[in-house]
Amino acid sequence: TEPGETLEELEMRAIQEALARNKGRKTAAARELGINKTTLWRKLKHFGLEA
Repeated sequence: TEPGETLEELEMRAIQEALARNKGRKTAAARELGINKTTLWRKLKHFGLEA
């Protein structure tokens, strides 16, 4: 965690790191994060991220 990092920034970084660890596989990243894959896809769209 970086000093002054917002919850949204922390969440975005956690998603990016999970996707990197799982070689862009969204279902595996969602499982690792403990969220539904639909939730992950919604968050990716919210943050403007692509996997």
